[in-house]
Amino acid sequence: MFLLAILLSLILESFVPALDRLRSVEWFHRYAAACRRRLLRGARGGSAAVLAIVLPPVLLLGGLQYLLDEMLWLLSFLLSLVVLVFAMGPRDPRRLVRDYLAAREAGEETRLVAVLSALLPYRPPHESQARDEAVLDMVFILTHERLLAVFFWFVILGPMGAILYRLVSELVTVPPEDANADYWLTATRLHMVLAWLPAHLSALSFAVMGSFVHALQAWREAVRHAPPREQPLLPVCDQYVVRTGRAALQLEHLEGAAAVHEALALCQRSLIAWVTVLALLTLTGWVF
Repeated sequence: MFLLAILLSLILESFVPALDRLRSVEWFHRYAAACRRRLLRGARGGSAAVLAIVLPPVLLLGGLQYLLDEMLWLLSFLLSLVVLVFAMGPRDPRRLVRDYLAAREAGEETRLVAVLSALLPYRPPHESQARDEAVLDMVFILTHERLLAVFFWFVILGPMGAILYRLVSELVTVPPEDANADYWLTATRLHMVLAWLPAHLSALSFAVMGSFVHALQAWREAVRHAPPREQPLLPVCDQYVVRTGRAALQLEHLEGAAAVHEALALCQRSLIAWVTVLALLTLTGWVF
């Protein structure tokens, strides 16, 4: 079931662009803001607010999934597929990157800024080289955050795992202005706990599908020392994925749009590797 749901979700993601309009997370941001207004008191209440934001949707989905598993298998599968497609949103990162490359080549500045605003969790830079570098990093980050990590938790916990990771990731991607330090620390730690193992698996797939020697060296350095905070707005696990992915590409031989194209190809190969491993695990009976 997991393999079929992932394959169908990837097909829908690639061939039904209209899904992007149906995967808005504004409802979650409004719900999170309401919870923060009620629970945050000065410098306290952050942990309770994070749990109150994340747990109700996850537990409600888990209860619904359990009831459907007991009664209607087909509806249960369709629910899993809908949740997985939603968790991969709100927009297809690969399509966004291709839109960036097309706008860059055509010299359409307005379209370029719009795509960059959708891609980056911070203000887009003005220089062309800085933009290429930022998009290159986001290719690896979004492949990990929107695809590989979501698939990992979907296989581990089913739809509950996919939506759990998506919601927690959303908490740290867009830092709320009305959050206190306790809230931000709790959300960041929860995201790091959930992202740690998928980030290492993502890095491993980049290494296997790219330059293994260079990526392995970057991996070892990252294990010994925390990745440098080149972009302080990105979580540590994301920077770890970026560091390994860049090493796997051997960027000394690439630059600009060519580097972004190669990053997309590397991530596509890594995604195929994940699906292949899942297929083997399904055939051997390890997952269903």
